[in-house]
Amino acid sequence: MKTIERIITTMIETIVNAATALNRLVNRVIFRAAFMYGNIRGLMKYYEIDWKDIVAAAIVLAVIISGYAVLLYTAYITNC
Repeated sequence: MKTIERIITTMIETIVNAATALNRLVNRVIFRAAFMYGNIRGLMKYYEIDWKDIVAAAIVLAVIISGYAVLLYTAYITNC
């Protein structure tokens, strides 16, 4: 059970850190640029963000979450 608790706390810490970083990014970039341009394309062009960057970030997030899910499942199986 200690392993599962450790994995869950690490997962929660990672999610909180990612959410905090995302919140900072949103506050700094999105709102300021949204007032300047008023649309996503203008925002992406201004900050030179490509769709590939957004897709890559989504893939990395999915890999992290699925990795934690596999770890949690493995720990659950070994402890039961």
